[in-house]
Amino acid sequence: MSTLISQRLEESGERERLTALLRAKLDESGWRDELRAHCIEVIKRKGGVKRITMADLIDEVTPRARATVPAKTKEDLLARIETFLD
Repeated sequence: MSTLISQRLEESGERERLTALLRAKLDESGWRDELRAHCIEVIKRKGGVKRITMADLIDEVTPRARATVPAKTKEDLLARIETFLD
């Protein structure tokens, strides 16, 4: 089912529109700026860019990134997907 939905989103171009909407909402909420600041904190805490790999940074930041997406943004995106599927 997930594969079929993904395929429909891709073929229709809706995935690109949803991605653009998500980026805009995250920018508006300040989420991206907050996440950028968190990345800088993590890099400093780990001893600088020479002492942390991109994979380590992603592993460290991803849980916080997912947890801090505004609920309204998630709701809006889910509503758009549901409308598309109807």
